[in-house]
Amino acid sequence: MLVWLDLETTGLDPKKYTIIEIGIIVTTDALVEVAQFHHYVRPPLFAEIDPWCREQHTKSGLLDRVEADGKLLNKVERETCQFLMKHLPIEKKESFLAGNSIHFDRSFRVEHMPAVLEFMHYRLLDVSALKVIASLWCPKDRPPETEKAHTSLADLRHTLEEFTFWRKLLFKD
Repeated sequence: MLVWLDLETTGLDPKKYTIIEIGIIVTTDALVEVAQFHHYVRPPLFAEIDPWCREQHTKSGLLDRVEADGKLLNKVERETCQFLMKHLPIEKKESFLAGNSIHFDRSFRVEHMPAVLEFMHYRLLDVSALKVIASLWCPKDRPPETEKAHTSLADLRHTLEEFTFWRKLLFKD
């Protein structure tokens, strides 16, 4: 199983900033969608927000949705764990965390939602690594251009489309 994860945050440093949106899509290894999960996370009172993030998340409407529907971080962490227990083979930790620049999202999970990482294998599937490989080995090939929405589920759909493109190009069935 692959656990496709995307977070939207208030900045780039997990020690200084926080999570404001989480999206997860669980797929089989063949990329068949099994389940999806989504929540807005209410940041702590007086939480800092990076100027770029404030502008981007205001433009996308994310900050308004967080204010209207955000839940406390510990509640979202608990619900995320319940979701993963329902959809993953937990006892073997055979599921891989996947996404675009997934090390970034993982660093926020380590800092803010450590219980969630207990459900997955330590190895990561990072689509951005495939981009690097493709730029070196197949420089003329590019996936279709799409604008990132900077909302978790929309970005995950984009990542899955991009991964499917690179998979077909770089790996033969």
